[in-house]
Amino acid sequence: MKIITDNLLKKYGEYLYKEEKSSATIKKYLSDLHKLMLYMEGKEITKERMIKYKEYLMKEKQYKSASVNSYLVAANRFFYYMNWYGLNVKTIRVQKTVFVPEEKELTQKDFQKLVKVANEMGKTKIAMVIQTICGTGMRVSEAQFVTVAAVK
Repeated sequence: MKIITDNLLKKYGEYLYKEEKSSATIKKYLSDLHKLMLYMEGKEITKERMIKYKEYLMKEKQYKSASVNSYLVAANRFFYYMNWYGLNVKTIRVQKTVFVPEEKELTQKDFQKLVKVANEMGKTKIAMVIQTICGTGMRVSEAQFVTVAAVK
C-alpha cells in the first residue's frame, strides 16, 4: 500500500542527505510531506486523492500558486524515490510578470531621496549604484558586471 509513514520520511531524509541536498531543502521537503501525510489520515495515496489535495491547498488553504507547487514538487519527488508511479500531480502554471505593479514602482522623488541620503552618509558608491540601476533598468544582480573595464 502507498501510505506515507514517519519511517519512510526518515529514510527519504537520509536519501536526500546522501544526495547532498541542503539541510534547508531536506527540512522543507520533509515538512511538506508530513503535511501530506496528515492530510491523508493514514489512507492510501491515489491519483484522485492527490488531485483533491492540490485543490485543498488552492481553495481551502488559499495558498499561492508557488506554495502549492512547492508541496506538489516535494510529493512528486518522494513518489519517484518510492517508485510510486502514476501519483504525480501537475504543478500550477505560474506566469511571471515582467513588470512591477505601478504602486511598487520607485518614483522620481524616491529615487532622488535615495541618492541624496546615500551621498549625505558618505556612501558615494551606493549612490552611483542606485543611479546606474535606475538609469539603465538593469537588475540588482547584474550590477556586479558594471566595471571600469566593461564601461570602456
